[in-house]
Amino acid sequence: MKFTGAGQVLAVRREVSEATTGEKRVETVFGVTSQKPGGASPKHMSGVNRGQRRIEVAHHIPGWSFDEDRSRIRTGHRPAKTILFRRITIGLMQQRGKEVAGTMCAMARRPWRELDLLGMTGTTRPLTTAA
Repeated sequence: MKFTGAGQVLAVRREVSEATTGEKRVETVFGVTSQKPGGASPKHMSGVNRGQRRIEVAHHIPGWSFDEDRSRIRTGHRPAKTILFRRITIGLMQQRGKEVAGTMCAMARRPWRELDLLGMTGTTRPLTTAA
């Protein structure tokens, strides 16, 4: 495979801890950049890598929870408004200390729970992730 325009290849070694088991492991991931070695020091490339990971993490929760890759909303302002509404919903869940995936499942089974989350019903009950 040819990488025309490749300036350098980087290898990032990092220690990863599994959230559920606490098990630690070292992994190595590789990247290709058009940055030439003289214009991108290891410190600079490390910062770029961390920035990219922050972006990926920020997009992971809405993408996974709302299955955004299969969204058919594509015209006008609707995509931006839909994404905004989804991010507000996730923010409200996190602000209330709710686990996003479990809360999404609870709301899928009982759609009125979305209104409870927003405090828009007169019978608002505490939102739990249990069925």
